[in-house]
Amino acid sequence: MTEPLPVILAACALGAGAGALYFAALWHAVRRLGAEGGYGRFALAGALRLGAVLAAVGLVLWLGAGPMALLAAGVGFLAARVAAARLARRPEGRQ
Repeated sequence: MTEPLPVILAACALGAGAGALYFAALWHAVRRLGAEGGYGRFALAGALRLGAVLAAVGLVLWLGAGPMALLAAGVGFLAARVAAARLARRPEGRQ
């Protein structure tokens, strides 16, 4: 029922990486929303982001991970969300 610690850490890292890519792509799509192609490109970008996250979850399952590894991947994704929210609230002049 329990997975080894390296599997759980790898799943968490995969979830964090997928989350970082997801939120970076979301930020880019929102910034370009007013440009030409607006809503159609935004919808396409949303479908691609969803596909990337589902592919990451599928990879975790394909590697034979159990429920704890899936939970770790979700925690990694949520950690990326928290980091993206903090970066988005930062004033533009600060790094």
